[in-house]
Amino acid sequence: GTFVINPSDTDRKDTITITNYNKVYDAQWHTIEVTGTVEGDQLTYSYDGGKTWTDKLETYKDVTEATVQIMVKVTNPNYSQAVVKPGNVTITPKAVTVTADNKSKKYGETDPDLTATAEGMLKDENGNLDKITYSTLVREKGETVGTYEITVTGAGVQGNYAVTFVPGTFTIEKADRPTDEDKALSVTDYS
Repeated sequence: GTFVINPSDTDRKDTITITNYNKVYDAQWHTIEVTGTVEGDQLTYSYDGGKTWTDKLETYKDVTEATVQIMVKVTNPNYSQAVVKPGNVTITPKAVTVTADNKSKKYGETDPDLTATAEGMLKDENGNLDKITYSTLVREKGETVGTYEITVTGAGVQGNYAVTFVPGTFTIEKADRPTDEDKALSVTDYS
């Protein structure tokens, strides 16, 4: 006689787990995680809602425009039912700050160059720090002794970053009073 083993009718949807990825940009590659598979399982993935399938699980590094849905299909010749479950990858912008550097001068002097400092960017695959730009860097008008705001502005979203711009302070200090030597006059006789 012949001994026949038929595929199991066991529903495995509760044993297959899809772990979504939903985190802030970190310059690393990420995707979903599939657990609960057994020997003989074949995994395929769909990125168009199940219209087409591939055995390649895509990875993502950059901020996603929206949540990326990945359909996962698990088949096995030992089980009669395939398991199809959705997974999601969402990478959101990392917060960075651009701060106008505080500057000062003495009354009557020329303004120093205004600068800003960006913090929180990550390095790219080549080890170079990602770039953040700003479009304007100006100080509040005024030339008398006191404090004035330095404003830095630019695009709020730049690539993988959500940028916050922080103002700085420009201080005009009292000038040094001339000393008696500075006030000395000289008289020249032209007779």
